Amino acid sequence: MKRALVVLGLLALTASGCQLVNPIAPVGTPEAVRMRPAADVTWNRFQVHLDPTVMVWADESNVDLRAVVRAAFEHIEGALHGSPTSVSIAAGSYLPIPDIGIGGQTDRRTGEVRISMDSRRPTPVKDLLTIWIPVALAHELHHSRRILDGPGYGATLLDAMVTEGSAEAFVRESYPSAPTIPWVEPLSTVDKAAVWRRARTVLSAPDDLDLHQTWFVGGGSLPPWPGYRLGYEMVRRYLARHRRTTAAQLALIPSASIYAGSGFAQAMNQPKKHGPSV
Repeated sequence: MKRALVVLGLLALTASGCQLVNPIAPVGTPEAVRMRPAADVTWNRFQVHLDPTVMVWADESNVDLRAVVRAAFEHIEGALHGSPTSVSIAAGSYLPIPDIGIGGQTDRRTGEVRISMDSRRPTPVKDLLTIWIPVALAHELHHSRRILDGPGYGATLLDAMVTEGSAEAFVRESYPSAPTIPWVEPLSTVDKAAVWRRARTVLSAPDDLDLHQTWFVGGGSLPPWPGYRLGYEMVRRYLARHRRTTAAQLALIPSASIYAGSGFAQAMNQPKKHGPSV
């Protein structure tokens, strides 16, 4: 009971904006971190909550995280013009992609965005704060725009592929000098053909948790991130054929139209041309 009261007291102090000594470390030791209160940023009716731990990381890295977030919203929403939603940027190990240390999730009903960072991953914390937070915001806010103002995230595997591919195309459109995104790196010709043979039989299947895990994480006989990689290629082909369409505008176009307009299936199903026999 005393432990519960201590925890409740700490939570109450955090909510009031007081700075706390980390209760895990002995007072007076180097590990006793002065915790920052959470911070909130408002940008044109978008509400962004910055977790106290993330604020500590920003202080330690000499990063003005509020300024980073405001600049990202100015840049991203200048192209998207999405309906306002709430965003949280927090520390945690559930969402981040292991190779990077950051990950995101957008609620398919409300369009609310959650971004989570893990400082134990290989990416330097300063890069997570200044490079990867804007990249993650671009991806997730594209989803939010599609959910709140467009056709929605979608219910099938094809919908998910196109939705994820569209968000990644918008990331590259918004931040062309961003680092390589490993989950949209092209598959080899052989791998792509093998993955497509499997994917085309389940494109209309419901995008439930198991199917999503299989196609957007990979594993077993599938290479990593096959759904992202196929979806990104579909979208890139669509944009190449529709030069007046931006990746931001893809948020409002149904996935079936993007898939059909990409010519991806026709290109994949064409028999390979062989040179003249000798």
